[in-house]
Amino acid sequence: MEKVSQHVLDILSAGIAEYTQNITLMMMAYEDGLDMVEIEEIQSVYKKLETTMLFYQSHATGPDRLLSQELYIRLQETMRRMMGEEAQKPDERVSRKLSSLPKGVTVHTEDGERTYYVFHHEMLGHIGRLFVRAEGLNSLHVEAEMAEGDKGNLVKERMLQRIVEAFEKDILGVS
Repeated sequence: MEKVSQHVLDILSAGIAEYTQNITLMMMAYEDGLDMVEIEEIQSVYKKLETTMLFYQSHATGPDRLLSQELYIRLQETMRRMMGEEAQKPDERVSRKLSSLPKGVTVHTEDGERTYYVFHHEMLGHIGRLFVRAEGLNSLHVEAEMAEGDKGNLVKERMLQRIVEAFEKDILGVS
């Protein structure tokens, strides 16, 4: 894949922000029953925005990539709701983005002080949790946490390390 300059990513980011604002206003007008917006118009704008966002996500890294993915998921869910489609389960949304997880590993999110990711293996059971923390303005850090009883279990420790690597690659875009 060809590398895209930061200048191009900045321009795309500004365009995505503008289109997101426009489509959000269109969605609100449509849901409020105002006749000035048709669902076909929203779908057209959404399709263009979706293409741009997916391109941006494939080239952005770190916080920009994570924020773009979260924004895309929210827009996608709003479109599904407006079209009368069933909303996707949060577990499915996360699993789809983590294509290089080790075989047999599932993930879901939980909320505490912050949202975090919980990983299970079909045979090993609970593997651990991942927290994403900001380290400055343009840097994210992934922290892995195992249950006290699992510390020293080399199989689970190695599995958690592979999960961290997959998360950094698939979600944060770290090579």
